[in-house]
Amino acid sequence: MKSTVFKYYREEILKIKQVEMAKLLGLSPNHYNMIENGKRGISTELIEKVSRLVNKSMNEVYADIKSHKSTTLKTMLRDELSATAEERKTA
Repeated sequence: MKSTVFKYYREEILKIKQVEMAKLLGLSPNHYNMIENGKRGISTELIEKVSRLVNKSMNEVYADIKSHKSTTLKTMLRDELSATAEERKTA
C-alpha cells in the first residue's frame, strides 16, 4: 500500500520535496520514493524517525497509518459496490 500518510506529512507539514525527506531519513531518494509508492515496506525505525520530524508520537503516526488504511479500504469497497450496482442496472 502506498504511504500517502508519509507523503501528506512531507508535503503538508514539512513542505519539502522527496529528495529532502530522503536525506533527513538517511535514505536514498529512490528508496524513499519506493516507500511512498508502496513498493517498499515501512520499518519501525523509519516510523520513529518520521514521528520525530513531524513532532508526533509513534502511536499517533501508527494511528494515522491505520486510519488511512481503513479509509482507503472503505473507499475501495464503496467504489467496487458502486460499480457492481451500476453493472446490474445496465444488465
